[in-house]
Amino acid sequence: MPYIPLTIAFCPIESEVVLAVGLSDGSIMMLNDQLNSIATVSAHEQAVNCVAWDHKLLGYEKNKWIVNNFPHFKKTTIDEPPLMVSGSSDGSVKLWRWDQNKLT
Repeated sequence: MPYIPLTIAFCPIESEVVLAVGLSDGSIMMLNDQLNSIATVSAHEQAVNCVAWDHKLLGYEKNKWIVNNFPHFKKTTIDEPPLMVSGSSDGSVKLWRWDQNKLT
């Protein structure tokens, strides 16, 4: 049975955009901005229903990212790999780090 994409979240990292796709088979597939798969990880025992990145972006406008600058949010720097959280039908929530094209 083929997997079904259930959720998607994007994260701009320096000059690239990485998409995280939660799949019905419990895995998370990472795609680049050309929609090519760059990594896949077996994340959960059941379907991945939600994924979210820690980057505080509001949108993209006129060739620049609009950044959320509210002082009570922790800022990430270029030196810090972005974090992602995933939730599953198996009742688990996991925290992931995206570093050197790997989700760990």
